[in-house]
Amino acid sequence: MIFANYHEYKTAKEQLKGELKTPVTTTLIGKISEQLQFQRLDAWGFLLDSTKPSFLKFTKGHKEEWCDKISLLFETAFDSVVQVVYETTNTVNINDLHFFIDDFFNKDELFDEDWFLCSKCFKTTPVLSNDTNLCSDCEESLYGL
Repeated sequence: MIFANYHEYKTAKEQLKGELKTPVTTTLIGKISEQLQFQRLDAWGFLLDSTKPSFLKFTKGHKEEWCDKISLLFETAFDSVVQVVYETTNTVNINDLHFFIDDFFNKDELFDEDWFLCSKCFKTTPVLSNDTNLCSDCEESLYGL
């Protein structure tokens, strides 16, 4: 079990989002200026370090394969966004990058995993009732549905 309930999951997800926004906010201006001096802009490794440790922290050290994939997806998409924004507007601002990060975390299908443990059948499940901490099958049997 990674998360005891949906509230804990949402809180951890928000913390992860904030953790990924912090380096972007604190290093953006200096890094972009440095990159532009050399006529190139490459976000991966310059604006954003490896995000796998942050995703592993989110999963409490579990689901390493998922962390590998999601961090690669996040970093690649982030780099593409920086490139497109810069090529289009000839600048990059923090609000654009924060918008990307917020949008990434709003895509719930990227986070569809078995995060919870049903308190009745003890199977892992991607969905857990907020009221009963049961998976949908056990909740249905509880109410005779």
